[in-house]
Amino acid sequence: MTDERDAIEPQDDAPVTVERRLRLGSDAPKLITAAAIGAAVGAAVTHVMESMDFFHGARSGDEAPIRVKGGSMHFELLSDNVQWVEQENRTKWGLSRGQRSHDDYTIILAVVDAQGYSHSTTHSGSVIQLYYDANHALKLKSTGRKTKLTPRDGLLQHGTDRRLLTYNQSIVQIEVDNQPVFIRTTGGPEFDYLLLLDC
Repeated sequence: MTDERDAIEPQDDAPVTVERRLRLGSDAPKLITAAAIGAAVGAAVTHVMESMDFFHGARSGDEAPIRVKGGSMHFELLSDNVQWVEQENRTKWGLSRGQRSHDDYTIILAVVDAQGYSHSTTHSGSVIQLYYDANHALKLKSTGRKTKLTPRDGLLQHGTDRRLLTYNQSIVQIEVDNQPVFIRTTGGPEFDYLLLLDC
């Protein structure tokens, strides 16, 4: 685009008026069309993403990711704004805020082999059972798009970091929706961590 001014001769003491005229270049119709198409495509993509729940968590507040570490069990909330709270007559633990988009978790399971190499697998499900012997397990379950951790007995909350619960037992088996995804064996891989994500 170019800007052209009309030259005006001043006459005596009469005020001088300068008129601007806009001259559009030959590419102007193409540029205007491209801008309109870009705006329309952007609006359409935003609409599709909203309808597919890409922005659902941002509007409702995603539940914080949960990391379960090995050795003695550590249940850590990966957010500075959330903490574990006792619920349901002190028989379960829940999160102080947030709601899941779905009841199924995306679960990343990491193990370490005998050579010290880390390996991970991905699973999906709404119930995770962490066995510390053949007959007893702690359970993480999403119901109504909120996580519950049971049982309460033996779970200890960190004195100053309320995002952390510990349980003084080691994991020997992990099940997702009643299907084993990890079993500790002599000489086999050792459990490293679980990461539970809201997807």
